[in-house]
Formats: sequence, structure tokens, C-alpha cells
Amino acid sequence: MAMDTRETILSTAEHLIRKKGYNGFSYRDIASKVGIRKASIHYHFETKPLLGVAAIQRYRSKVEYLMDKLIRVEKDPVTRLEGFFNFFRDAQKKDHFCPAAVLSVEYHTVPEEIRMEVRGLFNKYISWLAKILEDGRNRGAFHFGGQSSEKAAMVAASIEGALMLSRTIGASFFEQVVSQIRNELVVTL
Repeated sequence: MAMDTRETILSTAEHLIRKKGYNGFSYRDIASKVGIRKASIHYHFETKPLLGVAAIQRYRSKVEYLMDKLIRVEKDPVTRLEGFFNFFRDAQKKDHFCPAAVLSVEYHTVPEEIRMEVRGLFNKYISWLAKILEDGRNRGAFHFGGQSSEKAAMVAASIEGALMLSRTIGASFFEQVVSQIRNELVVTL
């Protein structure tokens, strides 16, 4: 039962980070949503920074699992890129911001240990994306100038930004950005 409570606390914290940011929620908010006392949260996570780190690590594990699965299952670089887009498209449909993007907005007001986790998550998925782009360029599926790591950073920033702006501008904005990235990268025969 303790593991279920811990996971419920983490899931609730991730949800609140997505919706309100790290600075926008308290243990009281989690206790109210989960139906437990604040002392129960402190049992699992002595401090809010420890909870924040654990929530980002949990999210990172999910992202890494999905990225690794995409690499194992899909061999075509264009299909892998579409899988990357689909991950964010699904998040957009559920109105789920990437918690790391939300924490990036709060970067100067969150504890250093959370900043480190956010940097680690972004570095991991930009590195993963760079490998997909480089593989695609080597196979003739993608065309772009410069380093694959630089193009991956641009694509990641565009997708994260499109996810945020689509909440304000409308869902079609995300698809416009994806279409533009696809048009710039994918070699058509």
C-alpha cells in the first residue's frame, strides 16, 4: 500500500507541476487531492525539493521508456520523428505540458536539484533526437545543414514552444509547427 500512496503522491505532484508549476502548489494541495494528511507526504518525501526531483525522475523514466521503445520498434527515421511528434501531440490533446518545460519557466525560482533534473531531461531527449536526425541524414531521409545536435535543439525548442502556444492560440498551431519542421527536414522523392 505504501508504494501505491507514493505513486499517487508523485502522479498528483506531476499533475500540479503541469497545471500550476512547482511554486504554485503545496503539500496541502496534494493532501487534499489524494485524501491523505500532509504528514503522509512527508513520510515519503521529507521536503518539497525531494518530491519535485522524484516527480521529474518519474516523468523522465516514462519519456526514456517511450524513446527507447520507439528506437527498438521503428527503424525508419521519418517514422521515429513522427513518433516524437506524436508524443507531444498526445500531450497537447490532453492539455499536458511537459513538466520540464513548465519548470524551465520557473527556472530561477526552483531549487538547484530540480534545475539539474530538468537540464538532464532536456539533454537526454535532445541527444536522442539528434541521433534520429543524424541517422535520417545519413540514410538520405532528412536534409539539414549544421550539426544534428543543433538541429535537434531547434526542433525540441520549436515543439515545446508550440505545445505551450497552442494552449493560447489553438490546437492547430501545434500542427502548423510540426508541418513546418517536417517540410524543412524530410526529403521528398
